[in-house]
Amino acid sequence: MPEVFHKDPAGYQLRVYDYNGFLVPPFPNVQGILEKIPNVPIREDNVLLLGYMKTGTHWIWEICVMLLNGSAEYYPGSKTATMMEKTDETSLSQLSSPRAFNTHLYLHHLPKEIFTKKPKMIFLTRNPRDTAVYAYHHIFQLKAFQYDGDWKGFFELFFDGKVSYGN
Repeated sequence: MPEVFHKDPAGYQLRVYDYNGFLVPPFPNVQGILEKIPNVPIREDNVLLLGYMKTGTHWIWEICVMLLNGSAEYYPGSKTATMMEKTDETSLSQLSSPRAFNTHLYLHHLPKEIFTKKPKMIFLTRNPRDTAVYAYHHIFQLKAFQYDGDWKGFFELFFDGKVSYGN
C-alpha cells in the first residue's frame, strides 16, 4: 500500500496510506486488516457505529456497550479492540456477543454480511468545524502521522480531503 505524504501550504507533511484511493491512517498492518474486513462475520445482535473520526464514536461506543451489557460500568477492555480498521479479522470474530464495533470506513469497505444479517447501525455526524479542530489535535499528537504543521495548514489538508478518511 503506498505511503503518501500530503504537504500543507507551509510545507509540513502529513503521512497517510492510500488504500485503493481511500486515505487511511498509518496503522500497523492496515492493508492486511482492510483486505479481510469484508469477511468478518457479522451477527444480528451486533451494533456498528459509523462515523468520521472525532465525531463522538468513543462516547457513543461506551454508551452502547453499557446498554448492551445492562450495566453502567465502563468496559474494562479497549475500544480499539473493536475498531474494524485497526484490529485483525480473527480478533474481531472472537469478541463475544453482543458486540459494538466502531469504524470510520465507508459502507463498501465493511463486512459483506451487514446486508444479510442486518445489524443495528448508528451513523454519527458532528459539526464539521468541531470535527476538524479535534482531528487536528488528534493527528498532531500521534507521531505516526508525522505532522508538525499548524491549524491553518491542517485545515487546508482537511478541506481538500488529504487526511485519513478523506473529508
